[in-house]
Amino acid sequence: MDKLTFSKESVCKLMTALAVLLVGTSAQVPASAQVQQKLSFTDTANHWVSLQGMLDHAVQEGYVSGFPDGSFQPDAQVTKAQFLKMVVEATKTKRTATTGGSAWYSQYVDAAVAAGFHRDHDFGVDKMDEPLSRIEMARIAVRATDRQFDDPAVTMDDDSFMYNAAKKGLIRGLDRGELAPEGLSTRAQAVTVIERILKVNMGETLDVDKYAVGNAELALKRTNIFTVIPEYFGGPQFKPWDVKKMTIETPDGLYGARIKRVVAIDMEDPNDPNRYMLGDLSNLRWDNGMDKEYRPFVKDYPKSYIVILETELLYNKDNSKYGNLVSATFLGIQRPDGLSMREQKKLNSIARVGLGDPNKSTWIIPKENLKTSSTISIALAAAAIPPNSNYSQNIVTVRVPNVEW
Repeated sequence: MDKLTFSKESVCKLMTALAVLLVGTSAQVPASAQVQQKLSFTDTANHWVSLQGMLDHAVQEGYVSGFPDGSFQPDAQVTKAQFLKMVVEATKTKRTATTGGSAWYSQYVDAAVAAGFHRDHDFGVDKMDEPLSRIEMARIAVRATDRQFDDPAVTMDDDSFMYNAAKKGLIRGLDRGELAPEGLSTRAQAVTVIERILKVNMGETLDVDKYAVGNAELALKRTNIFTVIPEYFGGPQFKPWDVKKMTIETPDGLYGARIKRVVAIDMEDPNDPNRYMLGDLSNLRWDNGMDKEYRPFVKDYPKSYIVILETELLYNKDNSKYGNLVSATFLGIQRPDGLSMREQKKLNSIARVGLGDPNKSTWIIPKENLKTSSTISIALAAAAIPPNSNYSQNIVTVRVPNVEW
């Protein structure tokens, strides 16, 4: 084999080129690493927002920056202007330069309004340096992830915004799903929500806080049964839930009543946020058709739900025609096997619970072996005294999932 030979001049050129290549390679640092190195915060090493990796990603995306002293101040309150700036930069929303003399945040506010995730009436420019509330954060997050809500012609109340934010996983609750809509947000929480916005916009489905969704549903719809009891109330609604139908007035104008709330409690969940409504469980019994001392204890039936229909008599102008008790009940649940319910204490159907409050119509519903028709309804009625006829209306009629027609 012939040997390769190189001139001295060729060798020098080769060595020079190799040296340039090596120096150039060693000097190249990924842009994200440069940013990370530049923004190595002094106060986030052991903070949850850093440990969960969200802050590093926010730095890489370039929508967060620290303070001159090198800190990030994760637990400091975030202002409205700061949050809008972060969302605009994180979502790469187009912005234009402001004219001289304008506030530093003007271009970000203008960009947010143009993109549809902020409205001028949400909070004025004179409020931009004030702390951001959780409901303000929810409004921006919902609009930034759903084009139907960024249309200025589309309006929603705050309960609807919070419900949509919780249902998507954009907003999680505090202790046991507490929504605290007027609570203030921190810089770390702002990063967390923006990271969720980016994930949703990338097509990801977020984990949700079921307690927060239930509480948000209760605030919006005055019930949480759709979140807590999806196996019975999660199907298509043939007669959609109608808050207006929670109030009943007879055509003769003599009687009026309402259901204030319908609250479902999962007895298998010791942390259910509404469990407190049951009081002392040690003496709470359900009615199996026997005398009170022989009725079963609710605590012995964890695989069940308790549903409380909070009622209120608004007026009764004729006690000879209508009773003073408000009738609220379920329709479409088949009658129980009375013998096994009485003698064997089997919870094989819906049964009343003796909560001891006439304004709380309380029921226990088994999680298993409940026989229903294809639909279940919740009804409110004006209980007439015979021979007068009852007057009733359904608040909702829902098809029960997995029940054949």
